[in-house]
Amino acid sequence: MVNSIKDEAETGVSLIEVQADSAAEEAGLRVGDRIVEIDGMPMRDYVDFAYAGVAEVMEVSFIRKGKECAVTVVCEADESPGWKIDFGEVMICHCNCIFCFVDQLPPGLRDPLQIKDEDYRQSFFFGTFLTLAGLKGEEYRRIAEQKLSPLYISIHATDAKIRGRLLGIGNAPILPHLKRLIDSGIELHGQIVVVPGYNDGEALEQSLTDLAELYPGLKTLGVVPVGLTKHRDGLPPLRLLTKSETLHTLKSVEKWQQKMLDKHGTRWVFPADEFLRQLELPIPDDDYYEEYWQYGNGVGMMRFLIEEMRETLEAAPDALDKDRKALWVTGAAAFPVLSDLAVELTARYTQLQVDVIEVENQLMGDTVSVANLLGGEDIYEALRLYLEENDADGIDVIYLPPICVNPDKLFLDDWSLRKLRRKVKIPIRVYNSDWNKMIFGKRLRR
Repeated sequence: MVNSIKDEAETGVSLIEVQADSAAEEAGLRVGDRIVEIDGMPMRDYVDFAYAGVAEVMEVSFIRKGKECAVTVVCEADESPGWKIDFGEVMICHCNCIFCFVDQLPPGLRDPLQIKDEDYRQSFFFGTFLTLAGLKGEEYRRIAEQKLSPLYISIHATDAKIRGRLLGIGNAPILPHLKRLIDSGIELHGQIVVVPGYNDGEALEQSLTDLAELYPGLKTLGVVPVGLTKHRDGLPPLRLLTKSETLHTLKSVEKWQQKMLDKHGTRWVFPADEFLRQLELPIPDDDYYEEYWQYGNGVGMMRFLIEEMRETLEAAPDALDKDRKALWVTGAAAFPVLSDLAVELTARYTQLQVDVIEVENQLMGDTVSVANLLGGEDIYEALRLYLEENDADGIDVIYLPPICVNPDKLFLDDWSLRKLRRKVKIPIRVYNSDWNKMIFGKRLRR
């Protein structure tokens, strides 16, 4: 042990997990140790840790109870060190976006839901979108040096004045920043949130024209409708796109898809599923979405769900080993697709009964149709009404939408999954992309 460290809390990155019998444990590291350097590289945050902590032999300097220590971590080939660190504080957004979803949340939600993040590190690791507003030169240099690619950028408009109005920060040019990142070898994926009266129509067309020139550096672009909740008191007056405006937007996207297909062999720009739902259009085929780059942006989710189920059915048995009844819970956006899938399944398996329950979002308002933003109380009320009108006997399981609860099993409104299960008294599961369990109630051997 050597120097005493005064400001331990601001030095290095903190270990929150050290796995038993791991290389990290064998070296003597413990939960709570703060890693200061790995092979002489200072550990500022999660990025540095991920960047440096991959060698088979690592010289690790760390702080324990104010004292600086050093150990050698030796991993077998292809072995993880067996450690995990806290991501640390998230960089906060200082824009004042007129359509910011956080500003539209119901009052009283837990604090983590109200964080406005603007963090290039989270964009790299988790695919979150950032505006690049306020990103400093040193951060651009770090992104380039550590090749933090791809990044996901909220573009919204290429006209600096229009973009500034949307972000609430005055002029907000984006093209120079995109070009700087692309010139550094960073792959980008962008999004345009279409707000009627601001960046639709001619402004959208200009944005698509400008951004197409950045391909392949800007590899894909998602075009999505603005999301508005019922909690907009004191916020700028905004409205949803009309059907006519949605159709015009979709035609602009399709025009540029064809141009890019002809020129580059990729559609490049993709419309959100919500546009297709509003216009009651069929869901495009699997190849339309190419590699599903914009999946997390609500682009191609419905088709991906369909393909998951049909891929499962290709290797599935011809019959169930017993009668089975399931309830599927969802929001308005996915209800038609899940209803069709339920019909398809029950036609193939006569022993299977599936009822799909559409939950109206009272927490956010009926303009919010995605299933992952449903509150626990709204789900309970929908289930309660269903069970009052239908026989609960024989219901084997209730499936909830994916990502409707956080890792602590809490819904947005702080209802817990345990509370919902206790009140409903029927087994409840959260869908995790395992259609075998959804259909057969178990994983099947391949």
